[in-house]
Amino acid sequence: MKNAFRYEKELWDILDDEVFLIEYYPDFKTEMIAKIAGEEWRKCQTIENYLEWTLQMFVNIRPIFIGPDDKPLPEGIGEMIIIRLQSLATVLTNFKMIYQHETKKNQEVSVNDLGIDPLIKRSHFKLSKQYLQMFIERFERLEPIKVFLDVYKKIALILVKLQKVESIDDYFDQLYQFQEFLSDYIDDLDELNFDVVPEEMTKANEILKYITIVETQLYYLLLVHETLEYNELVKIGINDIDSKPLVLERDERIQMVEALNNARIKS
Repeated sequence: MKNAFRYEKELWDILDDEVFLIEYYPDFKTEMIAKIAGEEWRKCQTIENYLEWTLQMFVNIRPIFIGPDDKPLPEGIGEMIIIRLQSLATVLTNFKMIYQHETKKNQEVSVNDLGIDPLIKRSHFKLSKQYLQMFIERFERLEPIKVFLDVYKKIALILVKLQKVESIDDYFDQLYQFQEFLSDYIDDLDELNFDVVPEEMTKANEILKYITIVETQLYYLLLVHETLEYNELVKIGINDIDSKPLVLERDERIQMVEALNNARIKS
């Protein structure tokens, strides 16, 4: 595959891994959309073309997290798959655009003391700042309701804190904490007993949709950053996988999925 820019293959591999996990992961593989997602990826073959497909799918989803007690909730797995793929393809595309812009401003690509391209972190910092602004704008449109007041206040405090962070390293540390907080909250949803009155169902679902999408976007922002930096270190003989928790966890999931399918179906 001809590289469009320095990290074209790395970004392509990240999306290829994600499609693989969705297509073959036990919780997803029985979903028709998981199969379609794999077929579309093999048909598109470029991140930009795949992003177009995910955006077409994304506009049609209406994830429902809370509903009336007398009506069964849809499983929503298909919607979660589309949210994940659209979020990742968007992060990759936006990173590429910002990196290329930064490259034009800095004609010569150098390396820092660790042998890492400094434009990786600089571009990701700029990208994550754009996402932070988007998170804030979406958050300000939410209407808090009593049952979600605690998590609403917590998110508000985190967003304010992120706006005040000046150090790039501290900023990324705060992003990890934000993503972990949202991820833990999502994991605990099944254990929580929400008492939502019918007239507040729409507001409740908007809040949970916000939490789900922001957590997903944060995860991919951090994963892409980790992956590119990890690959840079490997090139100079440093295998520091333990300092890249998301890359490590992702590699373990790929190995698990391959083992469950009794074959190394991913090259």
